[in-house]
Amino acid sequence: MKLSDREKWLFFLMVLAGLLYVFFQFLYLPKMGEIFSSKQKLVLDQQQLTAYEEKAKVLEKLEMAPLNLLRATKTKEEQTIEALRYISYSLSKLKLDLVSIKPRTQEIPVDFAKAIFFDINFTGQYKDIYGFMKELGDLPILILVDSMNMVQGEPLQVEVLLVLSVYY
Repeated sequence: MKLSDREKWLFFLMVLAGLLYVFFQFLYLPKMGEIFSSKQKLVLDQQQLTAYEEKAKVLEKLEMAPLNLLRATKTKEEQTIEALRYISYSLSKLKLDLVSIKPRTQEIPVDFAKAIFFDINFTGQYKDIYGFMKELGDLPILILVDSMNMVQGEPLQVEVLLVLSVYY
């Protein structure tokens, strides 16, 4: 069976059309589907990111609002007196002997808050000092222990030198 030139070209075009169909069906369309779904996912992720960024801004404003309100209503001196009241109450409640308490004059800005430092010297038993440390964590204001030196004093008594930072 002999094929004419026209039939050869038609056969070539049919094979080429078949190959293009197979390529289009099995390679091109699945990749285009993946690209389309990835694009949709990217758009959704961008929308979520925008929403999360807006929520973060709102939460930051909410976080700063009470702090700014507190700073507007209480001066540094009032904050210092309040911290002294909490510390002295905790010391007396645990029957620790307060030797001295001295607020430092400068306040240091730390991120969004401000810190006032106190040098405190007191004596007591180990269990009472431990109770005082636990009590500091339960106070309604943030007080951190920056340094602590303990020296053995009288029998069963320990002299403690603390540097506390009070944040407001």
